[in-house]
Amino acid sequence: MRAICVDDEPLAVEYTLDQCKRLPQIREAKGFTDALAALEWLGTHSAELAILDINMPKMDGIELAARIKQRSPQTAILFLTAYREYAFDAWSVRPSGYLLKPVSLEKLAEEVRHACGGQADPAPAHIRVRTFGEFDVFVDGKPIHFKLAKAREILAYLVDKQGAGVTRKDLFAALWEDRLYDRGMQKQLDVYIRSLRETLRACGAEEILRIERGVLRADPDRFVCDAYLFFSGDSDMINAYRGEYMSAYSWASMTESIRAMTRTQSLQNTSQMRMGNICLNRATFELSSPTDSFRLASKEFQMMELILANPHHLISTEQFMERIWGQDSDAEIHVVWVYISYLRKKLAAFPLSDVVNETALSFQALALTKDKSLETNVESMISMIGNEKQLRQLVSILLDNAMKYSDLHGRIRLELKKQPRSIRLTVENTTDGI
Repeated sequence: MRAICVDDEPLAVEYTLDQCKRLPQIREAKGFTDALAALEWLGTHSAELAILDINMPKMDGIELAARIKQRSPQTAILFLTAYREYAFDAWSVRPSGYLLKPVSLEKLAEEVRHACGGQADPAPAHIRVRTFGEFDVFVDGKPIHFKLAKAREILAYLVDKQGAGVTRKDLFAALWEDRLYDRGMQKQLDVYIRSLRETLRACGAEEILRIERGVLRADPDRFVCDAYLFFSGDSDMINAYRGEYMSAYSWASMTESIRAMTRTQSLQNTSQMRMGNICLNRATFELSSPTDSFRLASKEFQMMELILANPHHLISTEQFMERIWGQDSDAEIHVVWVYISYLRKKLAAFPLSDVVNETALSFQALALTKDKSLETNVESMISMIGNEKQLRQLVSILLDNAMKYSDLHGRIRLELKKQPRSIRLTVENTTDGI
C-alpha cells in the first residue's frame, strides 16, 4: 500500500517514515509537514493509508482526515498524537487507529495491519465489564446475574476505582452516604460482600475481586473494561461511548472525568484560548499580549495549551512529560525544564513603568537643549509580558518624533496608565497650526 505521513514537526515525519519503510504492508510512504501540501498532493495521487498528527497549525489532523475521507472514503486514517484527549474529537472521522507518541514499531505495525483488514479480531475476553450506560459483567459472553443489587453496586464501585483499594468503611460511606456505619450496618455490608463473592465464584470470575486485610479492590489485570480502554485511547471504545457512564450510580467518579475529556471537542473548536491578557491562537501557534505576539514551537505550544486548559490546577513536570512526550518516551525529565525555561523567557513580565521612565529621562536633556519641555505622568508598578527591547524602541521613536515635530518652545507630554483590560501609553506634543 501507499501511505502518507503528515506532522508539522520534521523530525516526527522522518521518524514515522523510517518506521513505515520497515513494514511489509507499505510499499511507498511520503511525508509532509504541511496539511495543505498533503491535500494538494492527494489531488493527483492516491494513498491507502494516512498517518496524521492531530495538533497542527493552519489545518489540524481531524479536519485533514475529514477532507481526505471526502475525496477517498476507502483511505484508512491512523492518528499519531501526543494528546490522549484528542481521541474524542477524532471520533467524528471514524479513524482506523489512534496511537500516542512516541509509538513503537510493533504497535504501529499492529495498527497498520488492523487498518489494512489483515488482522483477525482478537479473541473475546473471558471476563468483560461494561460501564458505558448500565453496569454489567459478562463471563464468556454471558451476563452475570447478581442475587443482590447492592452486591452488584459494590463491584461497580470497585471497578470505578480502577484497582485502588477501598476499606469497608469508605465503601459504606460511598454507597450509603449519610447512613451511620454502626454494628448493624457493618453486618449488613458483610452480607453483601459475601453474596458478591459467591456470585463471582459460581460464574468462574472470582479472580477479579481481591480482599486483603479488610481492603477490597477490583483487579484490572483480570478483566477487560470499556472505560479503561477508553482512557487508553482505544478507537473502538471511543466510538462506543455515547455520553453515559454507570448511569444508575451517582457516586461514579469517572463520570466527570469522561465528560471533561469529551468536552475537549468544544475546546478544540475554539481557535483562541485566553488567560488574563494572554491569548493563545490554536490555529497559528501564536501567543500574544496587548503589545506583542510571537509564534511558539510545537512543544512550547502544547505546554502552553495544557496550562491554559487547566487554569486552576498545578501541572507537574511528570504530567508535562506524560501528556506531551508520552509515557514511553526516552526523553529525560530535564527536557521539560528546558522548555519551561523557553516559555519563561517569552512570558517574562518586565517593569513597564521603569522602562518608560528610563526612556523619558534620556530625552530630558535633549528637550532642554531644544528649549522644549517634557512632562511625564507614569503610573508606577505597571508590568507587562512582552518584548522589553521593542517597547523601549517604541517609546524612543514616539518621543523622538514628538521632539522633531513639536513647535518652538513646544510641550511634550508622556503618560502611562493602566486600564481595566489594557495598558495605555500616550505621547502628545504641541505644534504650529494645531
